[in-house]
Amino acid sequence: MKFIFLNIFLALIVSVLALTGCIGPANESSQDAVEAVTGVGAVSTGAAAKKDLAIAQCQILFQQKFAAGADLSAGPCLSEQIIADWSCDLVQSPRTSADDRPENQCASVRNGQTNHYVELDQSGQLLKAE
Repeated sequence: MKFIFLNIFLALIVSVLALTGCIGPANESSQDAVEAVTGVGAVSTGAAAKKDLAIAQCQILFQQKFAAGADLSAGPCLSEQIIADWSCDLVQSPRTSADDRPENQCASVRNGQTNHYVELDQSGQLLKAE
């Protein structure tokens, strides 16, 4: 009798824990468990979000300058820091050796103030972001 009562009691506890979310699905991988506890994947997700934001902000700035009639033919640096640690630059498409010259790149990239950059072509299309 004690054995039956104990089994029913344990089954009831496991059921309650499963229904309240305290026990994950049986097929949850150990990587998912580590992610849930540590948030390791959030670093790459945050970096990807910053890159996407930098690209979007750079394209918006390009559209604003283009609409204002700015001369973009020389491929100017549009922003030394479009968001934290990202610059925004225009380059030729296809890229030429002139685009690789330090004097034709954003100063913030050259002097290490920003570690990432977005490159758009002269029609505002994304060429590179890293």
